[in-house]
Amino acid sequence: MSKLHARKAPAMLKSLIEWFDRQLLARGAAATVRSIFAVLGFSVAVAAVPGVPTVKLAGLLLMILLALTFALVLLHDRAQLKQQADEDRFLLARYCRFLGERHGYVARVLSWRQTAVIDTEGGSKEVIRIHAVSMRRQLYFLPLKFGARWDQPKAVQKQVRVKVRSLLLEDRRGTSWRATINWLPDGRFELICHLRAPVKIGADIKLEIEWYWPGKCAPLVKRREPEEFIFKFNKLMPVEYAEYKITLPVGQEAFCEPIGFAEPSDSFEILCRDNPNESKTYTFMGIGLTPGRELGMRLEVKPRGSARMSKDD
Repeated sequence: MSKLHARKAPAMLKSLIEWFDRQLLARGAAATVRSIFAVLGFSVAVAAVPGVPTVKLAGLLLMILLALTFALVLLHDRAQLKQQADEDRFLLARYCRFLGERHGYVARVLSWRQTAVIDTEGGSKEVIRIHAVSMRRQLYFLPLKFGARWDQPKAVQKQVRVKVRSLLLEDRRGTSWRATINWLPDGRFELICHLRAPVKIGADIKLEIEWYWPGKCAPLVKRREPEEFIFKFNKLMPVEYAEYKITLPVGQEAFCEPIGFAEPSDSFEILCRDNPNESKTYTFMGIGLTPGRELGMRLEVKPRGSARMSKDD
């Protein structure tokens, strides 16, 4: 008898899982979960019957089976929801890209001020403040792209959290905007900043973008490899002034060289500043940045010995 039950068990399990799958498709996850709880409650009652070991064992096994099935149902539903959300983000980004390229200039950027504070693990906390003017009759969104300069694991992408908000008079922080993030195959992400209402041509747009990106600069601070900090702006958003400030962890200094221009230059400049907490900030500044041209700086953290020698000198 026990051998017969053993042979039937896999078929019964398969039938049960197929039934749950049909329930998911027909009734959705919420109704299916309620059904599972009802059967689970019945199994608990059966297992509590005194003096019937076989029934109690069967009830216990059924409880375990249902608990496992319940977990599978939730995982199945979560995976489907995530896949659908990823597809929706991809399609939204594609349509926004199409609209952005179809109707000419998007906005003229009067100033782009980006700061990055790097921690000892290579994580980068960045703030970007943008002041732009609409160049369309009605502007609904701003399309932007960002990325690390090395091939990061996809697991890191899930930890990147981006916040977008408005800036008011005197750069006071306003309320949050809706934003859509779509990761690209090359490791960059598209950020679509949705304006609350269409902005007319000539109107000011001021916003702040903020994120913490784990390990974004890990090759620079942990492996001491040269890393590039550059701008490459789209032709649809001409930029009049841009600056990029990089603050290294306390006690670290860097070799620095320009990218995309030669010093001295009337349009571009790189500065180094000592901070009160003994960290150093390297700043690239430029005016009239040419669309499609890579401009910025390359940093390489100095060995600790050479950093101390430079202080002594």
